[in-house]
Amino acid sequence: MLISALVALSFVSQARGDQVVIGGIAHAKVTIKALDAGVLSFVDSAGVASTARLDEIDLIVVDRGDLFTDFNQAERFLAGSDPERAIVRYRRVSGLLKGFWPDLVAVRLVLAHDRVGQLDRAVSNFVRVVRGKTTGPLAAARVMPTSFPKGRAALVDRAISHLDAALARRIDEDERALLELLRYDILKRYKRPAALAAARRASLLTIPEGVHPERVYAILLDALQDVLSDHVTRQAMAALDRAIAHSSDEFVPSFLLVRGWALLKQAKTSDDFIRAAWPFLRVAIHFADDGRAADGLYGAAVALERMGRVDKAMMLLRECLEHKPLPSTTRRLATAALDRLAKAGVGGK
Repeated sequence: MLISALVALSFVSQARGDQVVIGGIAHAKVTIKALDAGVLSFVDSAGVASTARLDEIDLIVVDRGDLFTDFNQAERFLAGSDPERAIVRYRRVSGLLKGFWPDLVAVRLVLAHDRVGQLDRAVSNFVRVVRGKTTGPLAAARVMPTSFPKGRAALVDRAISHLDAALARRIDEDERALLELLRYDILKRYKRPAALAAARRASLLTIPEGVHPERVYAILLDALQDVLSDHVTRQAMAALDRAIAHSSDEFVPSFLLVRGWALLKQAKTSDDFIRAAWPFLRVAIHFADDGRAADGLYGAAVALERMGRVDKAMMLLRECLEHKPLPSTTRRLATAALDRLAKAGVGGK
């Protein structure tokens, strides 16, 4: 896509006006108007308005004099897979631009620093994106750093320091949620002792409305798993229920499985075991074509066995082993459970 963006640009490089390349398609002779929540607005020569998220845009060229020379060069370097040279020019121009442009540059710097493994600088610019008037949490959620170089303790310390400083300020809850999630993710990836405490804080915050990028909910899922594996609380269960209600279908099965195991961890009575089985069965029934349906069948079997319904548990284990797709870990667990129950001489064939 980066190559196609540059090829598209070569056909319009002589055109007057701003240029925006999206998915390899060049929009020439446009006028960039505004940036709102990380969405760029521009109008073509016929007055037709268009919008695009910054993370969808391959390249931007601004035809507004020498002030944007460094910016345009930086865009070409970033699109041409040369983020180090892009960083130099973005940083050189950032303090000179006015309006929404510094926020836009901060987004680009997150991407560029992330590509070269400069976690601390990617994080410092991520903080700027989170707090930017024309970017904010919605835009930041789409560009969370993903590069975590090994053996860089000082770099990690600086990244956490940037986040701690931002969290110490007066910020709204939407901003806090994104910053806490990234902080937890970094601490966990580098196996820092503070990761569990960070998971507790991050898991209890509400994801901003309208935020659905996979990375955000993947981090929240990890945080809730860590918290509930350590100790089941009402607050954590309420946070889990919010995640189930607001996440995309891709993550609902995983959150339901976490709920099932959390309920099972606390279960003592037959009613408790039945309640624990329901989230597992919801996954098996409503997401039957997903590999996690097999996980749901296995979890429900465990719940039924613990309440004394061994025959039903064996039936679910057999159904689990027949499910396609069947994750290898689930196959191993279900096979072991079924063999154990069969050797104990309980249940039917």
